[in-house]
Amino acid sequence: MTDEVAELIRERQVTHGDAYQVTSVMLDCLAFRGYALNVLKAGISWIMILNKLARLLFSDHEDHWRDIEGWARLARVRRKDVSMDG
Repeated sequence: MTDEVAELIRERQVTHGDAYQVTSVMLDCLAFRGYALNVLKAGISWIMILNKLARLLFSDHEDHWRDIEGWARLARVRRKDVSMDG
């Protein structure tokens, strides 16, 4: 692993939480609700929004909120409710 990658991982663990722990929280949420992990129209957006919400449990970083907004917009565009501009 290069020093740049190692530094990025260390930074992200501070701002985003441990990737395995965050993903575990997100997958537990999906399993609790009984959802199969089938990727439907907005499935990836749902998974990524849950991932960002799980990250917020570990760090209230502004990027998480922007990412949630972005994934929500992408889900709406995918459903053809709105254009990319809103």
